[in-house]
Order: sequence, then C-alpha cells, then structure tokens
Amino acid sequence: MPTAGSEKMFSRVLFVLCTLYWLNFTWAQFPKVCTENNESVRIKECCPNNCGGPGRGECVRLPNGTYDEYRTNDAEKQRLQTLDDRHNWPHVFFERGCRCHGNFDSYDCTECKFGYMGNDCQTKRPKLVRKNIKMLTPKEREDYFNVLNKAKKMNESEFSIVINTVRPQNEIPIFTNVSAYNRFAWMHYYAARDALVNCTDSASGFCNINDFAHEGSGFPTWHRAYLLIWERALQKIAKNDSLTIPYWDWRDQQNCDVCNDVYFGENEPITGHLDKGSRFSDWQMICWQLGKYHLEHELCDGRAEDRIIRLPGQNSQIRQLPTGKEVERVLNLTDYDTYPYGTTANDSFRNAFEGFLNLKSMTFDGVSHEVHNNVHLYMGANSTMGIVPSAANDPLFISHHAYVDLIFERWLRKHNPSISDFPSKNAPPGHNRYESMVPFFPVRIHEEFFKQSTEFGYDYQELIGKFFPPNSSYKKVFSHSCSVCSFPNYMYM
Repeated sequence: MPTAGSEKMFSRVLFVLCTLYWLNFTWAQFPKVCTENNESVRIKECCPNNCGGPGRGECVRLPNGTYDEYRTNDAEKQRLQTLDDRHNWPHVFFERGCRCHGNFDSYDCTECKFGYMGNDCQTKRPKLVRKNIKMLTPKEREDYFNVLNKAKKMNESEFSIVINTVRPQNEIPIFTNVSAYNRFAWMHYYAARDALVNCTDSASGFCNINDFAHEGSGFPTWHRAYLLIWERALQKIAKNDSLTIPYWDWRDQQNCDVCNDVYFGENEPITGHLDKGSRFSDWQMICWQLGKYHLEHELCDGRAEDRIIRLPGQNSQIRQLPTGKEVERVLNLTDYDTYPYGTTANDSFRNAFEGFLNLKSMTFDGVSHEVHNNVHLYMGANSTMGIVPSAANDPLFISHHAYVDLIFERWLRKHNPSISDFPSKNAPPGHNRYESMVPFFPVRIHEEFFKQSTEFGYDYQELIGKFFPPNSSYKKVFSHSCSVCSFPNYMYM
C-alpha cells in the first residue's frame, strides 16, 4: 500500500509528465470566439475550429496549472491562496482547450510556433533582428510608432479581457473588449495585481503576495513570452512579418535620451503628462487606480483613467540610470536563481537582474533597486512606469523590456544553463519550471522560454555573432532530458 509520502511524490511526477506533454499550447487572453459563445463559457471549453482539423491539433483537458503551493504553515492562508482566480491557471475559466501538434500553434492551431513559417509550419523563418531604437532609420522609427498608435486606437479583434473575479462565489466570468494595445497593458496588470480583490488580510501583506510575472524565478521567462506575443500582434497590425520591437539601451545614460518628442515623448515638468508635441500625448492609461480596485474589491475593467505620467530623474531615491559596469557585474553571476527564489534570493542572477539585490554584496538589503527595477523607478515613483501593474501603459515599457530581454539573452549565452538550473519547486506560485504563466491562454510554461532567442527566430543587433561560448551549440546547450522522466523532453531536440 502506498504511503502518503509516496502518493505525494507520484502526484508530483505525474504533474511533470503531463506538463511536458502539453508544451505545444499557445498564448493569449481570451479568444472572443470562445468568450462570446455562452456554451463554451458554461462548459469551460475553448476548442474553436476543431483545433485546426486533423493533423493540426485536438481538443483535450488542460493540465493543472500550479505545481507548488504558497509556502506557509498557516492553513487558512493556504486556503485563501487557492481562491485566487490565477491559481491552477486557467481552470477557473477554461478546463479544455486545443493541444497543437508539431509546429502548429495558436488557440485554434492555425498559426506556427515562433521561428517557423509555411502552410505546414515546417520551414524555419529568416531570423528577425531587434534593433537599438537609436539606430533605426527615420522611416523605421516612424513605422514602429505608427503601429503602436494604431494598436492603441483600434479595437482588439481576437481577444477579450475578464473584468470580474470568479472565485470564491463561483460567479460566471464577464468579458469585455479593449484596444489591441490595452490588451497587453491589461495582461501585465492582471499578472501583477493583488492576490485577492476580496482580501481583508492586508495588514499581513498576504493580499499582494502573489505576483505571477515578477519577484520570482519566472520573471525573465514570463517577459520573454510576453514580448514575443506582443511582437507577433504588432506584426499582424502592421501586416509586416518582419517588424520587430526596438530596444532602448539605457546603460550609462545621463538622462532619459528617448524621453523627447522624437521618440517616446517629452513630459510636462509638474504633472508628468506627456506634452502636446508627443505622438503619445493623448494616450489614456487603464488599470491605474490600484487603490480603488483594492478598496472596492474589483478588477480593472479596461476603461480609460488618466494620461500617461512620466517624470524621469525626479525620484529622489533613483537619480541615475544603470551603468554598463553594473550590468556586467550581474552577468558574471553563475547561478540563475537561488533559494528561496524570490526577492530575498542572494547571489542570484535573476534577482540581481530584476533589481532586488545590492550589487556590491549581491545580497538582499531591502532598499536596493537596481538594473530592471532602477529604470522603472527612475521614471518617477508615482509614474506610469513606476507602478508595476500599470507600467505597460507607457510605450517606453516595451523597449525597456526588450533591453531587459537582451541582458537575459547575454546571460544564457555566457553561462550555458541546463534546465535543472530553473527551479522545479519552492519558487513563488506560478514561477516554477513547469507552471502555467498567468494570464497566457491556454498554456505556456517557463521551461519553454528558458532558451536562447534564436530558438524563437530572433536575435539582437548588439549580439549578432557575439557572446557564444567556445565549442558550444544550441543542441549541446539546450537539448536536455527531464530529470524525473524516463523519456527526453522533445521540445528541445
């Protein structure tokens, strides 16, 4: 007869085996073809177009999205944590979805995986290059900004956002429409929002412990997936498969050299609103009034709330942008992440890179805000970029994070990590290796994106031909077997 311990181990191994089977799922939040179908919502099934038909995909039960419970000895807090709609993602909304075969992808298996093209998705597409925004030609720059503006002002045609909580009253989810750009602003908000909008335990900090995109091992991989999804959406809007997100290299800048009307807009000195000379001056933020949502126990519903606010260099605690030496110091750290895999993890590349470690001691001191965090807070403590859930409202956000992804890419190429370097348990909920990334739908897991960018068909202008370890190859570095499985992880072969 199995013991309780052996049953627990079996369930964990089964979770890993099942998760590896599901790696072909796609992204996004949520397909209108499902949210506008009352029967699909009622039975929690999103398998449109028969998942592309024979050979492309099949409709199946989605895996349980969360492996590790919140680490606490308090049984009541464990119970409360399971009431978060993001827990076991995406089961509270849909329990069945499309599993795409081969290199087919998307919620209905009608597209190709990143890096592939063709009717059968078997052809590797030409490598795309993300460029330094300061090195774009005037036409390239205008084309990119025009696409951002178009995305901000056009209705999102394929996806809806959810505007109510389902748990704990088991309510029927309510979906609404937003602009193509605002869908991504909402996704970032939703991943980083308070754990429970009906939480009354604010004194202990439990209400906001769960950030599914930050403060954990999944920070680089979540944002890598997010940028790839966003980039593909912009390509569709532009009707240009070669469009890429330009990066902003902020190292050693004496001030924000793209905070002007040639680039992302000059700000008014008192209010921080972008001046009328900026192409983004009329952009309205969504998901900005976080205190209101918390007090009234509600979610952001995608309505316009205020204009973008940016006050670069006016945060008294963050007066300068990160330096090149600081970035190099972080890149020298050999451990991807260390226990407890959150903000207090010492000598951790991920935690130093995200910005929670003192870069002299590489330890958590509770006051340091470096690298990634530094850039957000440099824009103003109460600015659009300075408030994590609302940050993606600022068009500067996407180019900042493209450079953050470039740094992650440099570390991957320099240190040759194996998948075992990414924690499979004990990280904050939603940040473990095989867990679903909230709010991507149906399923994306962190392991998929712990790979070099060329595996997804893109590279960086600054990195072409650089930073590859001697005698290394993609197959050697990233082909690996699951440490608890009896078969190889086919995604990396």
